[in-house]
Amino acid sequence: MLRRRVTRWVTMGLAAALAAALGAAPVVASDPTMTFGRSSLGTGCSPAIECFDDASFQAVDKIQPGAISVTAGTTVRFPVDGFHQVAIYEAGTTRDEIQPAGFLVDDPVGRVHLGPSPFGGDASTTFTFQTPGKYLIICNITPHFQFTSMWGYARVR
Repeated sequence: MLRRRVTRWVTMGLAAALAAALGAAPVVASDPTMTFGRSSLGTGCSPAIECFDDASFQAVDKIQPGAISVTAGTTVRFPVDGFHQVAIYEAGTTRDEIQPAGFLVDDPVGRVHLGPSPFGGDASTTFTFQTPGKYLIICNITPHFQFTSMWGYARVR
């Protein structure tokens, strides 16, 4: 775990130095928002996992857009539509490194932000990205993360 973090810190530092040396202009999102879920989709077929149409959770349980690019210091909004929980992992974390613990992913290794519980009402949240890097953003509900690929990235420059 320590080696993984040290490798990430070195990689982030080298990437930032290279971008500065090259004078790379950051790509900035005009609306720094990643929406979790689209409950307005579908026909209401239940149970959704058996429908395999536009009501299946493959259509409803997505992050839109799947990737966003912002400058360091930007606050990104994560509105939640449906039963989801936002989890953000430190720069360099890959989805293969996440180890679900049950119904909730709840893998704290490298997690830098966990949004409000989906059991308590509105789970919308915000997060300010301070350090350059590529951050993994997932839905902390294990079936959404594992079976509908409900994950995305924020590239911070």
